[in-house]
Amino acid sequence: MLPRSEDPAEASEAFSEAVGDLSLASRWFKEPGESYQVLGNLQIGMIDLHQVLTQVAGFHHRTRDRAASDDGDRALGAEHADAASAHLEHAARLLDQATDELMAGFSHSGHIAWQQAPAQAVLDQRQHDLDVETSPVETRKPSPPSW
Repeated sequence: MLPRSEDPAEASEAFSEAVGDLSLASRWFKEPGESYQVLGNLQIGMIDLHQVLTQVAGFHHRTRDRAASDDGDRALGAEHADAASAHLEHAARLLDQATDELMAGFSHSGHIAWQQAPAQAVLDQRQHDLDVETSPVETRKPSPPSW
């Protein structure tokens, strides 16, 4: 669980780490039904992410009078703040579309009655996962037994 924070930079760092962890953890599900829970949590996260984008867009718009370019040009800084706000609002709208698609996938996933995988398929997948996750080990010739 992510820590609660009033510091947006700290919270965004925790968010980034959590999403990175999820991207690794979701490569394979031991229990296929867990994918439904993951999709539900992603849906909640995307709705929250929409809120973050609109809040940051609003911040840029509200504080445009404090913006300046690197050269101190306040008019140019305000233009950049307005552009940032517009792009962030657009990203939020696109995220709404992605959330709608996620919700549709979540709904269909909820209708799946997952069946047990055939034993050989499970063994093959585990072997594949081991091959991907481990680096090659230097092989040695076995020593002859000393009698």
